Amino acid sequence: CPSQTSTPGKGARSKDECTCIHPLMLQLSQQDGACKCPNGTRNNAGLVCELCETGFYNNVEDAQSCLKCPDGRTTDARGSTNLSSCVCTGLKVASSEDDTSSACVCPAGMHFIEQGECVQCELGFYQDVLGQSQCTACRADKTTAKQGSTSEGNCTCADVDQIASLNGSCICKDGLVKAGGKCAPCSKGSYWLQTSGGPSICQLCPFETTTAEASSMDPRDCFCRESFV
Repeated sequence: CPSQTSTPGKGARSKDECTCIHPLMLQLSQQDGACKCPNGTRNNAGLVCELCETGFYNNVEDAQSCLKCPDGRTTDARGSTNLSSCVCTGLKVASSEDDTSSACVCPAGMHFIEQGECVQCELGFYQDVLGQSQCTACRADKTTAKQGSTSEGNCTCADVDQIASLNGSCICKDGLVKAGGKCAPCSKGSYWLQTSGGPSICQLCPFETTTAEASSMDPRDCFCRESFV
């Protein structure tokens, strides 16, 4: 039988019964019936096929050595057969999905620090671009619900009593007005009023009228005091 081949038992009648001794070797359909190490392995002195170690790959048959992944990349397992098996290490992602050799950078929602590691954007910050050294702060009156936010749309009003207006600023919800830096309901004797083109206000009830309680939102809630009818 050709080198590195043998028959499974006695009584072989033709060369076609010669098969590769090593289980990883491939017997090519060639005239010489040669056995070769497949992709993802290396030929160790013609004696045995060894799987490429993690971080290496091999895309040709019967190679004497495996190829190392580009810096910052590794493989998920031994025996990788092509460059596309090399993926970015840690939390990093490829700067170009279509280029397996592109630089590995921090993903959206993160930024890199001096050591080159990726860390999540803190509360109140976001990052929608790959490979940035810092995150972008939300508006002063907004924050994010969690770390690692990936867009400005993740920034919401920090005060639960506020909502975003059409221009993006935070305003008090209906029925509340800004008082002492916070949103609060109108006090007894006044009612909530949305002014035209301006902020909402607490409008006092007419003279000698009041409301039954605070938080009124309708002028019809104003009624005469007991001494007036």
